Amino acid sequence: MVEPLFYFIKFSENAPLQEFTSSQAMAIPIIANPQNVFILNTQGGIVVDTADSTPEGGIDESITIDGNIYTKSDVLGILTENNVKFPTNSTDTQIIEIINSLSEDDYLKIILAITELTPIS
Repeated sequence: MVEPLFYFIKFSENAPLQEFTSSQAMAIPIIANPQNVFILNTQGGIVVDTADSTPEGGIDESITIDGNIYTKSDVLGILTENNVKFPTNSTDTQIIEIINSLSEDDYLKIILAITELTPIS
């Protein structure tokens, strides 16, 4: 048995004289432009791991991303391959700020490439 898609109800009251009309519909919304539907990412980007910091003037050869330690030159190589600009002597904080400021597509591309690297520990 097929249920009707629309229900119309008409009723009245005698004191005082009033008439009401009500309707209900079983409908599913249609999205006209699905390419314009966006998902808001409320999760933060990469967080700087201060345990991986180097004393002032020291050479920092590693960067911690999502709990894994990678060679900084490998991460900078991925950024260079993807045409991401960064200062020559970037600190971990600067690199992570640059990655977090990328568009979602570029961010995901960079993170995917980084996760394919072998962590050093």
